[in-house]
Amino acid sequence: MERSGEKLKRKNIYVDKEKLKELREILNVDTDSEALREAAEIVVSGKKIADAFERLRKRSTWGR
Repeated sequence: MERSGEKLKRKNIYVDKEKLKELREILNVDTDSEALREAAEIVVSGKKIADAFERLRKRSTWGR
């Protein structure tokens, strides 16, 4: 399935409903699917940013 240029895969998962509700509120989205997609994007982007900073730290004296 594709939506807005994204490749989506259908998954059936068990998620704590209170945490999912809180996640929807934090991310200000209407659906569980939106909340999970947005959360996944945030985690993946955060990891990429952390990796970039780690590479920068290793190449320079920054952060020492």
